[in-house]
Amino acid sequence: MSDRVPCINPRCRRTFKADDGGSEIICGKCFRMLPEAVRKEHRGYWREIRKWGRRIARTSDELKIVRIRAIRERASYYLGTHWECFHKRAAARTRQASRTGNVPRGGRVVTRDLFGPVPRTPPTIRMRAIDHGLAPGMMPGWKTDQGAHFRCWRCSHDDGWSFDLTSTEIRRGLPCPKCNEPR
Repeated sequence: MSDRVPCINPRCRRTFKADDGGSEIICGKCFRMLPEAVRKEHRGYWREIRKWGRRIARTSDELKIVRIRAIRERASYYLGTHWECFHKRAAARTRQASRTGNVPRGGRVVTRDLFGPVPRTPPTIRMRAIDHGLAPGMMPGWKTDQGAHFRCWRCSHDDGWSFDLTSTEIRRGLPCPKCNEPR
């Protein structure tokens, strides 16, 4: 048996050391992907639990401690039911989607409902080197005299010759200024 607990988001690969707590955990990055209202409510319950924990630590009267523990346990119960309720609503949407036939491949609607779409940056379109060679001479500040003539394969933008490039930069290509313009 593993001593690591995975994040509840199936797309997240983070794990945490298993302690004597529960078997579910959510990492900070996945928690920030949840809707704002759910995060606020979740933080509110934790704020209550910590507040009553501090009061227990400050109080010396045993009767008060028993009553405060009951209040803190109620806040913990609300925290658990809040999360289960949110999770069940997402599962109900999955069942509804499966009945109507709107389930994507893999049937992971629950994950998409809980955490939203995967944030992705658009790919960088790079110009390819159509010719490479050496500069006629070194300019001040250059580290290398290698260069290449770049042209974009997508929009046919011709960047001309660029020098002071490493062989890796030439093979990788340069980002196309036209195709990568912010929209």
